[in-house]
Amino acid sequence: MKVLSKFIVGLGVAIAAAASSPAIAAPLTASEVEEALIGKTIQGKRMGMTIKIKLEGNGSAAMESTIMDDTGNWRMNGPELCMKWQSFNNGEERCSLITREKDGYRLEGGPLMKVLPDS
Repeated sequence: MKVLSKFIVGLGVAIAAAASSPAIAAPLTASEVEEALIGKTIQGKRMGMTIKIKLEGNGSAAMESTIMDDTGNWRMNGPELCMKWQSFNNGEERCSLITREKDGYRLEGGPLMKVLPDS
């Protein structure tokens, strides 16, 4: 009975902690991605390298980074933002869900990206 009592108390603590933790951000919809990021420049850091990406309304994309610049295209595949660069990722298209966070946007598995002012 003592073991069961400890289990129930522990379970109650776990449930209370889960209820008070912040919810995981839901991925943006295609229209939310387009409204938030298209026509703007976003910037982030990965492995010490600064990356800037501009997604144009016509589907073209430009990337500047510390070690390489590239051009390519973007498209929406449902809620996923897909980007295909001339050189980066060996020219293979990569699609990612995007979430909104307190200080910017995060591409699934990627760095936090901030929208630059006047972009």
